[in-house]
Amino acid sequence: MQKAAALSILCHALLDKKMEFCRVHTVFAAKQLLHAQALVDECQERLVVLDELLSDLYDNEHDVSGEIGAMLDEQAQEEATYQTLTAAVSAHKALLQRLVHKKVRLKYFHRMIDSSSLTWLLQVAATLPRPEKRALKEMLLRQDARLNSMQCVDDVHRVVTIAAVSHAFKAWYSLFDALAMSTDAACHLEQNNQTADHDVPLSASLTYGEVDFFGIASLLAILRPRPGQTFCDLGHGTGRAIFAAATLYPELRLMGIELVPSLYHASRRALDSYEMPHPQHIQLVHGDLTTFDWWSCSDIVFVNATAFSAELWNTVQLLALRLQPGALFVSLTHCLAKGLSLC
Repeated sequence: MQKAAALSILCHALLDKKMEFCRVHTVFAAKQLLHAQALVDECQERLVVLDELLSDLYDNEHDVSGEIGAMLDEQAQEEATYQTLTAAVSAHKALLQRLVHKKVRLKYFHRMIDSSSLTWLLQVAATLPRPEKRALKEMLLRQDARLNSMQCVDDVHRVVTIAAVSHAFKAWYSLFDALAMSTDAACHLEQNNQTADHDVPLSASLTYGEVDFFGIASLLAILRPRPGQTFCDLGHGTGRAIFAAATLYPELRLMGIELVPSLYHASRRALDSYEMPHPQHIQLVHGDLTTFDWWSCSDIVFVNATAFSAELWNTVQLLALRLQPGALFVSLTHCLAKGLSLC
């Protein structure tokens, strides 16, 4: 009971502070809008006067081409000023609308603060991982209708997990869609790539294979990575698994190793376009997974080994033995040989 009361007091204080901040900025934005609109009106009046003066000059029987030219220049400057000022008015209006909308949401939240349901949701939120906690906060601020269906802790976990994964998927999909990096495009990159000497084709072990976003989401949900841990993808391709993990668990450290140059460069383009938090937590390496040290710093290692040759897989297994105690190793298609232990 005391904890719930403390939460309520803290929420009241935080909301009061946010509402005061919103009020001050709303007043300031309204003043800025009025000032900008006044400047627009003045500029519009000057343009009307210039139009009238130009009309008179055109009707003049004497040679006034010099005056007309000067006035046309002045008119062009005024029109440019008018465009700038109208853009400023639009920006101030948009800001004011956002502030008003935020104020409405804060008032709604303030009304909810005394309800037992909100206090309960805040208590549940304290137990959620950060992505789910953020999803619940957004749902509260949006007054999401799904909040009404939450009757128990399991309901909260189910709904906010779906919301968090959905949000992450949209960010992940938008990233690769903006780069026009479909599965077919990635396969084309791999199939048309050659080794450095341009004479020997790439090994069949490097055949491009792709993982599904929701497959990675399900895998990570089972593994329950902790903030600050390192997730490593051996043969990361265009980086789909890496960026899926990044959008789902922003506080993870991520490392990918890719040998095929075209796929590596595609993943770098994705990283350069990445706009989610903590891009500095992502390390993409152009190198050979049999020689680059991934075992000493990884907490979770993922490898899509479907196309790996027996020789390459045996090498990977031996390197996996160097992982730190407690590290997790996940592979697709191939399993670690019986008797091998990572601890």
